[in-house]
Amino acid sequence: MSTNATNISTNSVNIAANSVKIATNMMDISTNSVNIAANSVKIATNMMDISTNSINIATNSTNIATNSTNIATNSTNIAANSTNIAKNTADIAENRASIEQAFNEIEENSSGIAMALALSSLTKGLAPGKRYGVGVAFGTFKNQQSVAISGTFAFTDPNSPGPQVIFNTGIGFGINKDTFGAAAGLSIQW
Repeated sequence: MSTNATNISTNSVNIAANSVKIATNMMDISTNSVNIAANSVKIATNMMDISTNSINIATNSTNIATNSTNIATNSTNIAANSTNIAKNTADIAENRASIEQAFNEIEENSSGIAMALALSSLTKGLAPGKRYGVGVAFGTFKNQQSVAISGTFAFTDPNSPGPQVIFNTGIGFGINKDTFGAAAGLSIQW
């Protein structure tokens, strides 16, 4: 009996200790219930965020593919533009050379016109009774100057009756441009 009394006393202490532990467990269960409810809300929010991220990832994948295509297209276009720019640069250089040559030819033509003016101002015939003649003339046109020299010779005696054969020649030199010109003529008079 004494053992029963000791056992009852020990059981009473254990029951009291278990009652405290049960009360603590009840509070922990209540706290866990609140935390589980909060976690359920967070899990639902995370699920929505994961869904949104999945949509955004799919959109980004499409955009990345589009950008990759655009980059490839731009690379091709840049290469084509580089080729075209190189060709245009060469064409511009060729055009500049052609324009420079054209201006040089214009200056030469202006010098030739000045030379023609000088040659045309020389006397083509001889004074009556003269057999030889020499002339010098100057011409200018658009800032180009030329000098011309001519010589005239009568093959026949200018005092004799009948046909007269006269030879005339002239040469011109450009002063500003390195140009040269010549003219010659033969006339028969009767």
